Amino acid sequence: MFGSARKQNKMKTKIIQIGEAICDKEIYPRNLVDWMTTYRYAKAMQSKAKFPPITVASLNNKLLVVDGFHRLDAYKSNKETHIEVEILEGLDKHQIFIESVKRNIGHGRQFNSQERTRIILTLEKWEISKEVISEIVR
Repeated sequence: MFGSARKQNKMKTKIIQIGEAICDKEIYPRNLVDWMTTYRYAKAMQSKAKFPPITVASLNNKLLVVDGFHRLDAYKSNKETHIEVEILEGLDKHQIFIESVKRNIGHGRQFNSQERTRIILTLEKWEISKEVISEIVR
């Protein structure tokens, strides 16, 4: 039920206007976007470093950012108007949150204890079993 969207759903990439990618704090597993990470990414982008597409999920005709909040902020600070995104389809808001956790746990900055606690409490509120929660947060 809560497997990775990479396995469950067909993904496609496309170029969108940067304003179409919506940062929904309810599905972002971190407490905040780290300005230093955004700054480093923006500088790397100015040096022509290649970054993967931002992952978004299509929900109710909106494109919600699943993975790539720091990259999106970096593109905005560099005044980019369009970005490449990978689009996940067929997920509800709970599944989008879980996918965001899974993608953010595997790279970048580790979740701090407050973030882990918030993630676990959110999943418990949704009545997800402790076994599945421990699989999600590893």
